[in-house]
Amino acid sequence: MDPAGTTALVTGVGNPDGIGYTTALRLAKRGADVAVTDVTVTPGLEQLAAAIETLGRRGLPLAVDVTEPDQITTCVAHCADVLGSPGVLVNNTGSTVGALPYLDIEADHRDLSFAINLKGPALFCSAVLPLMVAAGVGSIVNNASTGGLGAEAGVSPCAAPAPPQRLPRPSPTSLRPRRPTSQAQRSRSRAARPRGCEL
Repeated sequence: MDPAGTTALVTGVGNPDGIGYTTALRLAKRGADVAVTDVTVTPGLEQLAAAIETLGRRGLPLAVDVTEPDQITTCVAHCADVLGSPGVLVNNTGSTVGALPYLDIEADHRDLSFAINLKGPALFCSAVLPLMVAAGVGSIVNNASTGGLGAEAGVSPCAAPAPPQRLPRPSPTSLRPRRPTSQAQRSRSRAARPRGCEL
């Protein structure tokens, strides 16, 4: 998908040397307005938004705690109000909290890891997908660490930031807008349609 003329929402861009920061700038260079998020609006986040503006695009710094569903909803709504509905979502937020040998992980660390690394990205997807479906176009990128695949010695795959790789991918047909149909129409088409598809 060509991001030119779209709105992109990139989470977890607090590190100037990180993937999210670089991704936000690259999207702006390719013509997207970009909303960038971190837990708080830091001077670094504001500088990134200003750098996006120097590229001729609009930048919007937003604070969002991905463990708080209401904040995610507010973040997406504010992005849509100011820049337009997101056509690109980059779930880049992640944490290595609890990235320890399995038997050393404390319960609260496990809960926080899943809230940040799995639930947060899933909730962002749920928040933007209706907007993308309504627009008829959209792209979602879920960044993750190879640590969660067991690629790092001593790190439990259950704690490292890789769960977004395991998020279920909805089939394209499940994201098509539903057309109102009568009971008779549904009965006639049921036999010809694969089970589980929403058309």
